[in-house]
Amino acid sequence: MPKNKHLASALMIASISVLYIQQMAPSPLLGYIREFFRIYNNDAFLNLSVSIIFPPIIAASLYGSVLEQRIGTKNMFSLAILFTVTGLCVYIVAGRYLVFLVGRFLYGIGFGLSIPFIGSAIMNWYTGKQRYFMNTVNGLFPFIGAVMAFGLMTPIYTLLNGSLRFVFSIWSIPLIIMLFIWESLFEKKKGFIPPATHVACKTVGEKGLYRKLLKRKNIRMLCFAFICDFLCYSYVAIILPTYLHELGGISVSLAGLLAAFVFPGAGIFGAVFGGMLISKTGLRKPSLAIGQLLKLFGGVTAAIGGAISLGMVICGVLLFGIGNALWMPSMYTVPTELDKMNSTRVAASFSLISSFGFLVGFIGPVVGGWLTNQLMLFSCISDPVLSHVFGLRWSLFIFSFVNIIALVCVLRMSETGKKNQKSNMS
Repeated sequence: MPKNKHLASALMIASISVLYIQQMAPSPLLGYIREFFRIYNNDAFLNLSVSIIFPPIIAASLYGSVLEQRIGTKNMFSLAILFTVTGLCVYIVAGRYLVFLVGRFLYGIGFGLSIPFIGSAIMNWYTGKQRYFMNTVNGLFPFIGAVMAFGLMTPIYTLLNGSLRFVFSIWSIPLIIMLFIWESLFEKKKGFIPPATHVACKTVGEKGLYRKLLKRKNIRMLCFAFICDFLCYSYVAIILPTYLHELGGISVSLAGLLAAFVFPGAGIFGAVFGGMLISKTGLRKPSLAIGQLLKLFGGVTAAIGGAISLGMVICGVLLFGIGNALWMPSMYTVPTELDKMNSTRVAASFSLISSFGFLVGFIGPVVGGWLTNQLMLFSCISDPVLSHVFGLRWSLFIFSFVNIIALVCVLRMSETGKKNQKSNMS
């Protein structure tokens, strides 16, 4: 247990927010990345600047659940930050696109290690309303990060005189400072693992941990639902600034700010409302289901609205953003309420669910980029910008329908809330 729990909580929230900022940081700068590295007429390859992080995230998060048992919750945080800082510093020498991707890859390892860390920390150090709060914050991270990425990356790029290298690497400075403060919060002589973890770590070396988790229907359904969710989230987050810029004829900077407001900005409201909903009702399934429906209707509206008005697109994205976040607090709460769960198993379940989603987070943008380029061939539009908008619209339309699968998955789950405790064995 850290000596100052409140300060430790603030450091966790601040540092993981930075990690999430970097997740989608290239998105509002895709046009500049295209020009700097001369990546033309190949959206799939360009989108790798975002999606290359997901394979190392998967590997690090899955192995991190095992590593956490050996080095403890506190050290998992430190290791995650060290890998992230290393990846960010690589950008300084990124004169070639391949080097840029290496930096993104190393950052992905750090991000992946943070996933089992936060699951273990929530289970070890928080109870009752504090745990509700941290699960809600955990659901907010992707949206806080995306808001700040869309809103800050372009202005910082301009402030740094158009330096792609420093616009990414400058984020290593606050992380290094927070890492030093974090290390000072723990007693060196008493070891690094909090007392609660010693009980949980009776499962050290537990064989077939992931296989056992996948036998639980609720965990399995959450994995499938998150696959569908992240497929849409990662693609929308990548294309949205470009979609708004080209569709509305507005500046890149304004498109980034608008994207921040209508997508992750709305997501912050959705996550907070979702956390309040599960706290007040004691139920998990309603917010899980409502979130999928809002994403479906929002995505379709944003796609069809591209042929009508920018306002209709914004309304659709707002619905999508709210729905995308509203179900997240429930998703992170359900594993903590299942029978016979401890910090190690909760950390592993967070890693497992996230890894399924991040797998399509890597594949989805590449497929989406390819699909966009193919659909452009059917547009019969001579203007290259309008033709690209056509491809983006209909690829978004197609992607939106995977939320139907997610809806079916969450409806098949059993309720783990306080009004139906008997289902906790699922």
